[in-house]
Amino acid sequence: PSSHAMSLFFFCGYLCAATVTWSGFPPAGVAGACVGLVAVATYAARWRVTAGFHTTQQVVVGAVLGGLNGVTWQQLTNLNPALVAHGNALLSSHASLPWVLCALIVLGGGIVGWKSIKLLLGMPHTPKASDRAS
Repeated sequence: PSSHAMSLFFFCGYLCAATVTWSGFPPAGVAGACVGLVAVATYAARWRVTAGFHTTQQVVVGAVLGGLNGVTWQQLTNLNPALVAHGNALLSSHASLPWVLCALIVLGGGIVGWKSIKLLLGMPHTPKASDRAS
C-alpha cells in the first residue's frame, strides 16, 4: 500500500472523526469540512498514481487503511483521556520535541516538494556516482 495515501487519509479520517465528535458545528458544516478534507487527500493521493509512483490499487489500499486507522485512533483517544494525558506529559517534559518534529516535517515537505517540482517540470534525473556504470 501507498504510505503517502495512508498518511493523508489517516489525518483525513482523524480530523473528520474529531470534527464530528468535538465540534458544535451544524451538520452541514461538518459535512462540508469532511468533504473538503477527503477531496484534498484524494487529489494528493491521485497525484501519486498520475506521477507513476504507485498503482491505483496501492493508493486505494493505503487510503482505506489510513482512514480506518485515523478514525480508530481518534475514537480511542476520545474514549481514553489518559492516553491523551500521557502524550501531553511526554511533549511537555521534552519541550523541544514538538519543534524538532515540526522541523523534520518542513524539511521532508521541502525535499518532496522539490522532487515533485523537478518531476512536473520534466527536469532530468541527476544520477549519483554509485548509479553510474564504472
